[in-house]
Amino acid sequence: MEPGMSVVDSAAMRLFLKPGMALMRGLRFRSKIVLMAIVLIAPLSWLTGQALLASHESLEATRLEARGNPLLHLSLDVVAQIQKHRGLVNRQLAGDASVGGELAKTRSDLKAAASALQSALLERPEFELGTLWQPVRQVIDRLVQGEIPGHAAQSFQLHTAQVEAMRALIARTAEVSGLLLDPEGPPFHLMHFSVEPLVAWTESLGQLRGRGAALLRKGEASAEDHAEIVAQVRVLNHVAASAEEIVAALKRSGEPAPEGFDAALASTRDYARLAESTLTAGPLTGNAADYFDAGTAAIGQTLGTGQSAIQRLQTLLDQRADQLQTLWLLQLAVGIATVVGVAYLTAVFFRTSFGAIGALQRSVNLLAAGDFALQVRLRGTDELSVVGQSLDAMTGRLSEMVADVRSNSSMVAQAGLSLASDTKALSERTEAQASSLEQTTASVEDLSNAVRKNAQGAEAASGMAARVQSIAEQGGSAIQSAVTAMQDIQSSSTRVQEIVGVIEALSFQTNILALNAAVEAARAGEQGRGFAVVASEVRSLAQRSAESAREIKSLIAASSQHVSSGVTQIDGASQTFAEIVQGIRDVASRVHEIKTSTAEQSSGLDQIAQAVRHIDEITQRNAQMVESAFKSSSQLSGRAELLSAAVSNFKLRQGSADEAFALVRKAVEMYRRVGPAALGQITDAASGLSDRDMYVFAFDRQGIYRAFAGKTEKVGTSVRAVPGVNGDKLVKDAFEQAAHGGGWVDYDFANPQTGKLGLKTSYVEPVTPDLVIGCGVYKARGTSDTPMLRGTAGTSSPETRRVASAASASLAPA
Repeated sequence: MEPGMSVVDSAAMRLFLKPGMALMRGLRFRSKIVLMAIVLIAPLSWLTGQALLASHESLEATRLEARGNPLLHLSLDVVAQIQKHRGLVNRQLAGDASVGGELAKTRSDLKAAASALQSALLERPEFELGTLWQPVRQVIDRLVQGEIPGHAAQSFQLHTAQVEAMRALIARTAEVSGLLLDPEGPPFHLMHFSVEPLVAWTESLGQLRGRGAALLRKGEASAEDHAEIVAQVRVLNHVAASAEEIVAALKRSGEPAPEGFDAALASTRDYARLAESTLTAGPLTGNAADYFDAGTAAIGQTLGTGQSAIQRLQTLLDQRADQLQTLWLLQLAVGIATVVGVAYLTAVFFRTSFGAIGALQRSVNLLAAGDFALQVRLRGTDELSVVGQSLDAMTGRLSEMVADVRSNSSMVAQAGLSLASDTKALSERTEAQASSLEQTTASVEDLSNAVRKNAQGAEAASGMAARVQSIAEQGGSAIQSAVTAMQDIQSSSTRVQEIVGVIEALSFQTNILALNAAVEAARAGEQGRGFAVVASEVRSLAQRSAESAREIKSLIAASSQHVSSGVTQIDGASQTFAEIVQGIRDVASRVHEIKTSTAEQSSGLDQIAQAVRHIDEITQRNAQMVESAFKSSSQLSGRAELLSAAVSNFKLRQGSADEAFALVRKAVEMYRRVGPAALGQITDAASGLSDRDMYVFAFDRQGIYRAFAGKTEKVGTSVRAVPGVNGDKLVKDAFEQAAHGGGWVDYDFANPQTGKLGLKTSYVEPVTPDLVIGCGVYKARGTSDTPMLRGTAGTSSPETRRVASAASASLAPA
């Protein structure tokens, strides 16, 4: 659903389109094209016909106007001659005998004008104007014969009636010719000017001219005559103003005023002023002939501008008729060209589309049949061509994909056979390995038992060392206690020595005091004699205390010295015993470590023995899996053969690996049969060693082509000259594979058709130590290399390579 479209709109649109879609689904493509052509061409033809009909009607209407326009010109001539005849007759009836010659000429001109109009009307019977013209013609014939009323008023009335009849004839002419209905501004205004005010303008001038000339000839005028003259002047000015308004509208429409209009208008107004000044102001003194001539001149100028308007109208009508004729022819040509073009394009569209659809259908049928070699070529840039190009691209990609599948299936088949051979050998080696592992397991178990016994002895030694360490530590603790006790004795001796020192100091002070007391007693004489005796005793006691203190101090000093010496000796013994304890502790730690390591060794050997047993079990299972892999690889090879056989039914645009392998084998067998002469046979296009994009080639270690199927110009050139190819690497890789009996080589290669760099793989096989034969196919850029094949070519035995080659040869199509 489009953005902005509601669900209702979408549902309504589907409902609206449903009948048409059902109809289209039920029709074949041919019927759809025919139906669409009818739906398009039928209304287009009808619209074209309507447009042509409308243009033709406009053209005929314009032509009809153009045929009626000359009647206006001729009718104005007749009107002018009637008006002139009226004026001359009035002058004659008024007694002017000088008008005889001019009257005769006017009657001749009137007859000629009437005859011309008569002929024109006879040429245009479609206008049916005879009923209006014949009465006027009869009166004109009588006037030409001189049959006129004897009274001036009757004559004037008769002539005026004919002028009015001609005005009616002119109006009917404009009506029946379509001039009154002209759709464009300039022609309409010119027609309007020629039909409406022009006759009234000349009639007003003519009546004013005739009445005025008659009054001047009589030389007198009544009040009624003056009133009529004033009324006629007003009518003339009104008619002139109407004509001026029409001309103004004509100018606004983009058309200039008729030639002489301004002069005619000025002449008319001058004549009106002349009539007013001559006929209404006082006695009549003017000259009748001059007055008549002035009116005739004004009428002539008015008729002249009228004739100019009619001529311009005729020119415009003729131009429009030509334009409409050209437009009609152009519309006719465009309409026919459009209808024919639509029919032509429909036919071409049907042919190209039906042909393209047929080609697409045939291509799809061939594609469904497995023919991927077809080339879908639809010329053009339309959607069907794009679909064809997409189908061609899809076919190409499918061909590439099937070619890759076919190549890979061939390579997988080779790899499967090689894998089966290698897994068989691997199975045998795995069984031998399992037997060796059994012996290794037994040896490891014996070693584990011996280490376990060592661990038990180490554990007993560790226990004895721990007990010795405990006894030594207890002895060390006792010695440390003795050291502590001796240190306490030493501290006590030092304290006693300090106390004795204090006693000695007290004895010394007491002796001093006793001495001082004796001195004081001696000074006192008899009074101090008793005190002197006491002081002497005290002094003697102090001296004995001092001596005793000195002896005690000497004894304590000697004892402290002995204690200090004992402490020093005990400290030395304590340090020595501590070293002994530390040594015993180290021995115990080492013995414990030996025990731990031996236990770990025993545990590790147990784990090794268990691991070896596990490896033995795995090896046994591996042997079973290798046997299963051998069966699977055999099945893989068989399925690859089936896949290769299935895809070999497809007809491809490009070659596949099995085909390239088969071509190489064919060329190698040819070389082995005939030797170097086979190189020329390989190059020969009739050798059958080139197919689509596969070409068997042979080059030496220098990279020089010695053979190239179907392309003699390649022989003698270097691999290094091939666009996009790394020649040195290709030669190196090719001879590396050749050293192992042959194999596949991948390299970049510029496609000669597209010029694009692609990936190519070639199977190469040696025929001499310095010459290889190969053939390549294109690979998809995303396709991974084939390490199994590379390994096969590089490491397998010759017997394995022979089996793989035979398998590939069996997979290659005939």
